[in-house]
Amino acid sequence: MLEALYYKTIDRREQLQNYFKNIKREIIAEEIEKKYNQYDYKQEKQSKIFASVDGSFNKKKYMACFIYALSSQTIISKPNEGIIKESAAAEINQISTIQAGNIDRILSRYMDILELKSTIDTLKKHPEIDYMLLDGSIGGKLSNLRLDNRKIEQYINLLIGLSRTITSENLEKDEINLSIDAITKKDEIINKIKKENPLNTLNIDKLENSLINYYSGLEELTCIAYLLENYKEKIICVSKTSSTTKLYNKKIPDAALLEYYSKKTFYTDATPEEHGPIRLFYQNDIRQKIPVKFPILDNELRKLNYTTTFTRFKYNKNVIKIELPYKVDNNKLKEILNELNTSNIEGYPYILEKAHDEVVIKQKDMDTIINRIEINEKTGRDML
Repeated sequence: MLEALYYKTIDRREQLQNYFKNIKREIIAEEIEKKYNQYDYKQEKQSKIFASVDGSFNKKKYMACFIYALSSQTIISKPNEGIIKESAAAEINQISTIQAGNIDRILSRYMDILELKSTIDTLKKHPEIDYMLLDGSIGGKLSNLRLDNRKIEQYINLLIGLSRTITSENLEKDEINLSIDAITKKDEIINKIKKENPLNTLNIDKLENSLINYYSGLEELTCIAYLLENYKEKIICVSKTSSTTKLYNKKIPDAALLEYYSKKTFYTDATPEEHGPIRLFYQNDIRQKIPVKFPILDNELRKLNYTTTFTRFKYNKNVIKIELPYKVDNNKLKEILNELNTSNIEGYPYILEKAHDEVVIKQKDMDTIINRIEINEKTGRDML
C-alpha cells in the first residue's frame, strides 16, 4: 500500500466507523413502519412457471479498438421439470478506441437489447410462462436512458423512420432474430442515410458513431415498448441493489434504511408510480423532477404505471427491490411475492442466479476468445 494511503487510513478510520454507527441512530421507527409490513413468508412448493433472463459483456482494449463480447440467455423453471435453457444470443465485434469514454454505456445498451429480444423470444415460444424475472428496473432504465442528438439533429427523423421497421421486420414475427440491428445493419443504415443526403456523405462518415449510437437507443426503446405492450403482467423486475430514495426521502437509499432497521422478513406497501419516467436532480438542496420525453413511442412509454416494493424473503438476508410494470394493490402484491418466494434460495430467486451463471463472460472467457481469433496487437500497456 502507498505510504500516504496507509497514514490516511489511520486518520479516517474513526470518522468512517462513526458514519455507519450514526446511521442506526438516525432511523425513526415510526416513519419506517408507516409503509412497512412485517411478514413471515412460508416456503411452499413451486406451482408457477418462472423464467428469467440475464446478459453480460466484457472487452479487451487494444491501441486501435476494443474487442468485445456480448451474451444473453433465458432459462425456464417448470414445477417438477427442472431448468430449461432458451433463447441464447451472442455477439463478438470491435469498437474504435475513439469511443473509449462511452464504451461501457454502449456495450451496456447492446447487452440490454439482446436481453430484451431473448425475453420476447422466450415469451412468444412459451405462452405458458407465468412470470418472467428481469434483473434490474425497466422504469429506472427508461428514466436513465440518454440519447445524444448533438451534431446529428438533421438526421434524427430519418433514423426514427428507419427504426420503425424493427417491430414489423422482427419483433412481430414468430421467430425473432436475436441480434442487434445497430451492429448487423450498421452499413445498411449508414448507406440509407447517405442515399437521402448525397451531398453530405463525408459528414455522415464522420458522424457514423453518433448515428449508430442514437439508433441503438431507438432500438432499445422499441424493444421495451413491445415487451410491455404484450407481456407486462408477466414481468417482475428484481434489483439486488437500489439507490432510490422515493419511499422515505432520506439521505441514504430506502433499501439501506430498511436493511439497518430490521433483520426480519417484510414487504413495504405497494407504491404506485403513475407519472411515467422522470429524472431527479437537486437544486439548492431541493429535489426536482423532470419528465422524460422519448423521440419515439413517447405516449406508450409515458402512460405506463409501475408498482414498487422492497422485501426480504429470508431472515437477515439482503433487502431486494421488486418492480411491476403495472398497478397492483397490497393484496395482489402479497400474492405475487408469495409466489416469487417459492423460487427463492437464501432470499433471492434461484432462477436469476442460474441465468447469471449461465451467461456471465469472465476474463478467462475473453482470453480464450482473443486466443482463438489469434489477435497479437499492442494494447498500449505492454511495457507495464
